[in-house]
Amino acid sequence: MFQKEKEYLSPLPNINIIELYLDNSIKVKVQKDSLVYFKGNKYSVPPEYIGKIVNLKINENYLYIYYITELIAVHEITGKKVNYLSNHYMAF
Repeated sequence: MFQKEKEYLSPLPNINIIELYLDNSIKVKVQKDSLVYFKGNKYSVPPEYIGKIVNLKINENYLYIYYITELIAVHEITGKKVNYLSNHYMAF
């Protein structure tokens, strides 16, 4: 049966299109110091997200941090142990 239907099947789309539909985010909890861990390094988020679960998405060399669907921070992925944006600490 498959051999008969095979000729009517469409090819799969490009892998870049498929990846858009996949949820390849990483869920992490924001620590008390307003940082999240990613690959052994820490990245800051605004302090109002302390204790909440956020989603990390990687695109090229940037780390995008979302709370539900809201983009709350963008960091360049570096080898530094602690990466922070100064506006995340103004509220402290």
